[in-house]
Amino acid sequence: MGFDLRQHLNISQKLEQKLVMTQNMQQAIAMLQLQHFELAEQLNQELIDNPLLEQKDDDDASDDFGTEEASPEISHTFDEYEDGKNTEKDIPEKISDSGLQELPSPENMTAKDEERVMEGVDVEWNSYVQESSTFGLPGGTNYQRDDDETPIESRTASKPSLADHLLWQLRVGGYSEPEKVIGEFLIGNFDSYGYLKNITMEEISEQLGYGTAVIESVLKKIQYFDPVGVGARSLSECLHIQAEYFRYTEGNELLSQMILEHIPELERKDYQKIARRRKVDLEDVIENVRLIQTFDPRPGRAYSSEEINYITPDVYVYRDGDDYRIEINDDGLPKLKISRQYRKAILSGQGKEYVDEKLRKAKWIIHAIQMRQETILKVSESIVKHQKEFLDKGLSFLRPLTLRVIAEDIGRHESTVSRVTTNKYMHTPQGLFELKFFFNSAVSASEGDDLASEAVKEKIRKLVEREDKKHPLSDQKISNILFESDGIEIARRTVHKYREQMNILSSSKRRSMF
Repeated sequence: MGFDLRQHLNISQKLEQKLVMTQNMQQAIAMLQLQHFELAEQLNQELIDNPLLEQKDDDDASDDFGTEEASPEISHTFDEYEDGKNTEKDIPEKISDSGLQELPSPENMTAKDEERVMEGVDVEWNSYVQESSTFGLPGGTNYQRDDDETPIESRTASKPSLADHLLWQLRVGGYSEPEKVIGEFLIGNFDSYGYLKNITMEEISEQLGYGTAVIESVLKKIQYFDPVGVGARSLSECLHIQAEYFRYTEGNELLSQMILEHIPELERKDYQKIARRRKVDLEDVIENVRLIQTFDPRPGRAYSSEEINYITPDVYVYRDGDDYRIEINDDGLPKLKISRQYRKAILSGQGKEYVDEKLRKAKWIIHAIQMRQETILKVSESIVKHQKEFLDKGLSFLRPLTLRVIAEDIGRHESTVSRVTTNKYMHTPQGLFELKFFFNSAVSASEGDDLASEAVKEKIRKLVEREDKKHPLSDQKISNILFESDGIEIARRTVHKYREQMNILSSSKRRSMF
């Protein structure tokens, strides 16, 4: 019996609803997540791409063209999509340019018709046209920030990378061509701290065709370049190179032994064990420890080529009596409006399809920016309201906070709040913080309100700072102190986790003999 393919094939139809993100929605949601400098770059690109957009000059402030407020439908577009209320069909209807539909021809147009067109065309970035520095401030007071209060370095001196610095020394050091070839290869395999890792002398020998003894000889010369200790293959070798270079090992065999054989004991600060093993006085060991502490375990760090990224705050919070003022940062962001040059084309009908398309895109960009700034402002206002005690008194008073609390407070979706708080920064009287910093899990307290995890970390940090360095506090002891003094119920393993997150060493490694 043969196989009949037709018996196994079916053609059916079904009707289903699903969400489809339009290009405009994708752009709006992406814009919500942009950092300050990224937003400025995108707006400048939009000015280039869309001829209907132009930048508003300060001289335009006296012109009174009709500005258009974002409609209620537009201002909730983010959340309606997150809640599944909008589909691809719904969204364009909410942003359709009804002001340009069914207009009479230019020769039959009345003054009222023309005024209606102008109101539809002169869409400006409303939140910025009206003195952006007063955004969200009660009474529209022009609250100027002091540049000295928030210094932002705009220029940094360039410096050579570690590889550049070492290669320059290799080229001017009078070395032979084979030595330069080997040296360049070795330097190219150094990591950012100056260590030679992930490759052996044998592998280098196979690739270059030189013997391992020759390669070791060149490496030894490079290890004495500035900074001394680069090219080491381990911490003990790095420290020993520096000890030899400064001639500290001459007549001091104990120093070499401690560096080459007792790194684990030095890390644990178990100096008594070293003294017993080497049959020397503890004072001699401690004296050499002081010497070792002057060495640099990461000699290449000073020549790191990593770029320094300066943070531009998206929000400024200023104290105003017993309350706080919130200012959205618009420095460097072009203020957008619809170009006048294309009004005549709209009125005369010349190239109307092209102009209509660009006009809709221009209006959407302006509305999307306004939505973004309004959402950031609402989230910031809610954060300030919930974390006022932190702003008044400091990190120890940071309260537990979740995305849901802020979302319910401002009537937006949690995912919208999450996008707003990503890579956005707030400058406060307590310092500069990412918006996500203000969201913390709760740590139970036997009395009073629960504390934020960051507040507990701050208490742990202060306890470690004040401890007796000769008898540092163990994790269990810190847990006991927090419960006895502040009623904070926290397990030893949680103290251990928080301590590691703050890069605080264990009690054995924090112990100091002097």
